[in-house]
Amino acid sequence: MKYWLTTLIALSLATPALHAATVYKKVDENGNLIFSDSPMDDAEAIDVPPVPTMKLDKIKVPADSDTTKKPKKAVKYKSVEITSPEQKKTFWNTGGSVTINVQTSPSLHEGHQIQLLLNGEKRAGPSASTSFSLSNLFRGTYDAVAQVVDSKGNVVASSPGVTFYIKQTSVLN
Repeated sequence: MKYWLTTLIALSLATPALHAATVYKKVDENGNLIFSDSPMDDAEAIDVPPVPTMKLDKIKVPADSDTTKKPKKAVKYKSVEITSPEQKKTFWNTGGSVTINVQTSPSLHEGHQIQLLLNGEKRAGPSASTSFSLSNLFRGTYDAVAQVVDSKGNVVASSPGVTFYIKQTSVLN
């Protein structure tokens, strides 16, 4: 109820004249509040005071403190590497499950995450985790690359590619 009254008063004050006005409030047979600027039967008159105003050119706004800060230095990683699996590793009968571990030096900077590419396509992340468990990989050769990305998704650093193989025992071979 206060919300509607406040809204009506605010709307009535939004007139260009910004002068004092009278608003009429009535409760209908269903219990709904009705507000109007025209008199109604059984309506209560509410006097709305004028809106206080001030000139904005008199207000001093403090300088934005963020503009006085020096820009953050770009973080450079000495290394980003996939520590496991090792290069040319073959996984036999794993059901297509592989865990890939990544190491960065220095450790991940605030706001940076790691995403994992398999054969050039994003497969996992971005995530603050340095370990990725992949599943449902079919037989074949995979080239994995880890990328460090910033909060906007820009690639900051990449690892060299690591090639590994998934093999399954078959009646045919």
